[in-house]
Amino acid sequence: MNPSDIISIISVVIAGLALGCSIISDKNMGRQIDNVKNVSIKAKYFEAIFDKYLITSIPEKRSLIRFDNNTYLVDIQPLIDELSDMRKAAMYFRYENKAFFDELKSLIRDVEDYLSNEGNKKHDADEMSETMTEISNKIAKIYACINKEYLG
Repeated sequence: MNPSDIISIISVVIAGLALGCSIISDKNMGRQIDNVKNVSIKAKYFEAIFDKYLITSIPEKRSLIRFDNNTYLVDIQPLIDELSDMRKAAMYFRYENKAFFDELKSLIRDVEDYLSNEGNKKHDADEMSETMTEISNKIAKIYACINKEYLG
């Protein structure tokens, strides 16, 4: 074999390697594009399902909650109803991401149960402050759950 044959063989091997790398790169790029599309679609679902609740409805309904003159927690039903509506609206995730849906459902029910229980009893001054803080903390857990799943 003369030197020009060796150079030709090396050229063919290098061209084959370049072609293989190009094919692998194209496949990886296709997967990345598919991932970006999936993230974009998922973001649209989150926005369609949760924006109204997280930005407007829940804060508005939360602001209605107060203690009456007899130290009972009142005006809780609008928030309970809104949380129930959000849970129903999130049913898509029951099929798309059951673990997320189950966690969200549990957090929502925790707030609903807490509000119902606290609405049925008298509170002293210390309990009123603690109750309002606990309501805010429980709602914050719902927001954190949604944001964690949304940001992936």
